[in-house]
Amino acid sequence: MVPQDSLLVILVQLVDRLPMPAQPSKRRRGHPVVYTDRLFLKALVIMIVLYWLLRISVLKYEGKEQCGKPCPLCG
Repeated sequence: MVPQDSLLVILVQLVDRLPMPAQPSKRRRGHPVVYTDRLFLKALVIMIVLYWLLRISVLKYEGKEQCGKPCPLCG
C-alpha cells in the first residue's frame, strides 16, 4: 500500500469528483458514444502533468554545471 498518493493520482481523483451532466436517457440514432467526457478529461490531465514534469526535468538538466569531461550529449 502506498502511504502517500502522487500528484497525478490526486488530480485524477479530483476529476472523478467533478460534477458532470447526466447522459441523455433517449438514445439517438447513429454510432453510440464510446468514451465519456470524464475519461477525456483524465487523459488531458495526465498529458499536462507529464508534459510539465518533462519540461522541469529538461530545465534542471540544462541548469547543471558542466563536469569538464567530454560527453556525447553535451558536445
